[in-house]
Amino acid sequence: MKPSPAVDHSPYAHLTFQDMEGKPKHLITTMEEGSIQIINSDATLHFWGALGMNFTITAAPISIGSFLALTIGLGGPPFFFYGFLFTGLGQLVLCLAAAEIASSMPHPLGQAYWVVRLGPQKYNRLAGYILGWLTNGAWLLIYTTTVLYTSEILMAVVEVSIPQYSSHSKPWHHFLVYVGVCINALVVNLPKCRKVMDWSLSASLVFINGAALFVLITLLVRANPKQSATAVFVNVANNSGWGSPAVVFFLNVLPGLASLGTCDAATHMAEELELPTRDVPRVMMGSALLNYLVAIPTMIIFLFCIVNPEAMPSNLDRVPL
Repeated sequence: MKPSPAVDHSPYAHLTFQDMEGKPKHLITTMEEGSIQIINSDATLHFWGALGMNFTITAAPISIGSFLALTIGLGGPPFFFYGFLFTGLGQLVLCLAAAEIASSMPHPLGQAYWVVRLGPQKYNRLAGYILGWLTNGAWLLIYTTTVLYTSEILMAVVEVSIPQYSSHSKPWHHFLVYVGVCINALVVNLPKCRKVMDWSLSASLVFINGAALFVLITLLVRANPKQSATAVFVNVANNSGWGSPAVVFFLNVLPGLASLGTCDAATHMAEELELPTRDVPRVMMGSALLNYLVAIPTMIIFLFCIVNPEAMPSNLDRVPL
């Protein structure tokens, strides 16, 4: 099966070294080691800004804390920790492969565009169409999960801050908060409110990472007694009902997949970076490595600071695992 001739209809196609008059002012070509490089002279993002944004979007420390109650009964702290290490390495390999493609074909469509360029000519358009819709579906699921966890975290903060409210909490209270978070996400993305989005992204860099740091420091100071190293790294506690330890271990891939699963986000910013062929793969790998390395000590802190491990599996009856 012959590969596609890779006809490129993107803004990056068919650039020459002629006079720049008449070309979009943000596209300039230069010769570097015999290849064409594209420079967006009016790029809105630089490398460090894009890296910070991608790191914050992934938010591995927050994700790890969110999944703690979900999978802690599936083998206990050891499977939770080693499952993340195993899955995280796989995610890094996947990110490295995607970054290699992005270094030669940066495009805001990401995977859908790459399939059209690299797939067999007979099926590349259909494959690109299918993958485009699958990507849209993935974004929808990520958005739904993000809003759900955001609303649940907000309600948990309310219940901790106002203990007497816990006995009066109703499911429809959570639903109203969920709807409120959805409306907030809609409003900041409206055409007339795009400036608010810029402010929100800047604020999130400080708020999300600052909140994660605050939680970790608070746990280290206030959580007593700490768990032993044996309890964290050795003692397996399977409360899932599954008899096979291998099945239970692989059910623990969810934290690693979800916490490091947005490595392709930088590809969708290709037109906003100064030198996409250089910056996009650097942001992808830099963010994935940072989140992986930051998530490991975060997970260790969480697991050592569980002061009441018997209460952790209490939510498993509501989780389809």
